[in-house]
Amino acid sequence: MTDLLTMLDEAGLTGRGGAAFSTATKVRAAREHRAELIVNVCDGEVGAAKDGWIVEHHLHELIEGAGLVAGDGTRRAVRYAAHRGSRTASLLAAAGLGVLEVPHRYVSSEETAVISAAHGGLARPMTKRAPFVFGGRDSQGRRIAPTVVLNAETVWRVSQVARFGPRWFRSFGTEDEPGPRLVAVGGHVPRPGVYEAAAGVALSDLLSLAGGLPPDARHVGVGGLGGVVLTASAALSTIWDTPGMKRHGGALGPGIVTVWDPYA
Repeated sequence: MTDLLTMLDEAGLTGRGGAAFSTATKVRAAREHRAELIVNVCDGEVGAAKDGWIVEHHLHELIEGAGLVAGDGTRRAVRYAAHRGSRTASLLAAAGLGVLEVPHRYVSSEETAVISAAHGGLARPMTKRAPFVFGGRDSQGRRIAPTVVLNAETVWRVSQVARFGPRWFRSFGTEDEPGPRLVAVGGHVPRPGVYEAAAGVALSDLLSLAGGLPPDARHVGVGGLGGVVLTASAALSTIWDTPGMKRHGGALGPGIVTVWDPYA
């Protein structure tokens, strides 16, 4: 069987949490430093819903992907970071998985905040002099063991690359941004939900999945809190990929499209 890292390299899978960093590079570093794996299923962004959807509909593949990432070099069992008291946390616990519960706050789901909580600290972001996959220390000087955090969709896609191969993966999306990807379409739309998509589709097509852009809609947010706001007319003529979003000062981000309610 082809080595997983080779397949991830060939597939061109990048992180689906918003940073779009090479997954192969991150997994390679995690294995080299025997890093603990934490799968982030917090849905921390405003409008996010992908993580919970994956846990509800693709938990087996998520667990499979986590096992593939951890490989033989894992220091301890994989943990899954979820908001305290959430349905997602309950489903993970019911499946017998190790759950790292963090407060239901935006900052608590940030990568370094999750790592801090995993090492007995507060679920608050830490200053990062180098990626914590190499290990390090927090602001109080406490040692942080090598730890890697991957978004739930990224881990699920790892299992798909392993099952179906890089060629299948690259049959979706664009040459520069390959692979299927989830998008949470919400707000002032008839059918808010999580949908399968790919880079390179028209933003209007994404909105159509959720019932289309209502006639009274005026603004569409793309990319969550760190994204951009488009006028309704601009949204209908925009391609959902990095070049298309860059024209408006944005990017694909964590896969969130929100139609603002004009009456709210």
